[in-house]
Amino acid sequence: MLPKISIITVVYNDGKNISRTIESVINQSYNHIEYVIIDGGSTDSTVEEINKYRNKIDVFISEKDKGIYDAMNKGIQLCSGEWLLFLNSGDFFHSTDILDLMSRHIEQSNNSDIIYGDFNVLSEGVKFGFVNKATDVNRIKKDMIFSHQACLIKRSLHQKNIYDLKYRICADYDFLLQSYLEGAKFYKVSEVIATVSNGGLSDMNRINVFKERLQIKNTLTPSLMNHFYFFKSVAYLSFVELVKKSIPDSVFEKIYKLKYKIRGTNN
Repeated sequence: MLPKISIITVVYNDGKNISRTIESVINQSYNHIEYVIIDGGSTDSTVEEINKYRNKIDVFISEKDKGIYDAMNKGIQLCSGEWLLFLNSGDFFHSTDILDLMSRHIEQSNNSDIIYGDFNVLSEGVKFGFVNKATDVNRIKKDMIFSHQACLIKRSLHQKNIYDLKYRICADYDFLLQSYLEGAKFYKVSEVIATVSNGGLSDMNRINVFKERLQIKNTLTPSLMNHFYFFKSVAYLSFVELVKKSIPDSVFEKIYKLKYKIRGTNN
């Protein structure tokens, strides 16, 4: 019997992008989908856009929340699929048959708890996208190895371990690292699952990401190496920004493309 997959979309005041996300879900060739949308009480055109597709959406609520992870927790509690995947507003599936492909991986995954793959990243201010290759799960103690938009999670696991709201940026990393440490089974697939927009994260926001991940790692896996990886990440970010300011955009883009081509070959 084909597994039921719940797709959960969290949105707040994103009327210009929500339709692309919805259409990417409802146009999937896989039929055993439950679609859940959690809106944070939007005041723009978001709800109006959602209502255009209301007959294609199984669960829809619009109410104030305590942030993205609170909304995601609501989605976990409201969905009923055996598996779930978060595809938040602005993100979209890589192809119309990706859930069909993922359902086959579920059958082959030997009773895994989390099935993950690659994702495409679109960056504001950069004229190209790149594929971010998922890496071996054992590297999760160092860093986030895939995007939550590029993984299927067993609902039973996620209902047991919901997102910790004390983490405002990296609660997904906290959940994944905790699941790994508790013995959850991960299964990596060679599929580009979704396209994700990074929203033009500022340097300060990236540093805050590094800080929160450090806090999570120090809580779950205390080690001096955590601080080494933190300072290494900050130094790398500073170097990239220095290079970006020092060379023409066209040259920077060529270097960036080469970097991700090499990463894709080595992972």
